[in-house]
Amino acid sequence: MSQTPALDRMVARAERAAAGSAADRQGALEDLRSLRTSVASTGARWAKRDGLVEFQFYGAFRLSEYVLGDMIGRFEEAGADPSKARAALDGLAVLADIAGIVAAGGVRADVGERDGDGMEDREMSLLYKAREAGLLETMRANLKKRSPPAPLTEHDTPETRPDIIWIQYDDDTGELRRITGHERPR
Repeated sequence: MSQTPALDRMVARAERAAAGSAADRQGALEDLRSLRTSVASTGARWAKRDGLVEFQFYGAFRLSEYVLGDMIGRFEEAGADPSKARAALDGLAVLADIAGIVAAGGVRADVGERDGDGMEDREMSLLYKAREAGLLETMRANLKKRSPPAPLTEHDTPETRPDIIWIQYDDDTGELRRITGHERPR
């Protein structure tokens, strides 16, 4: 999936599918599902390895898997409701970033810090584009399921709840400042 011609074919089929082609819709879904399976498999292999660079690779593949899941959902929705075809097409903007992660992310023993930095750059590019396209719902749901935030109460303070970013507004200067657990709100 990492070659440009394969990506171009996939995008062309997905565009035809989003435009209403039933035959291409099934093919586009198969392409996306196949890519997601490949991404998940490679990510799982990176997850089994120890080290910061390996974790950077795993993170990029995990994000790609989440984004592909949301893309698949959009194409399924567009199949049931043609008015949602535009949203499915908008999601295609991230495919090149996913292809870049796949191309650079083959599991190998000779990865170094420079490789990790490059993968982190690819991941950040995908994250920004996925956010713009609204393709982070699966990731958000998974994060909430794994570690739901505790509700805030009136008795919470920066000392008791360091998991919250506490800010204070200064009426005189119009400035916001962060409050740490060692400071008291005025």
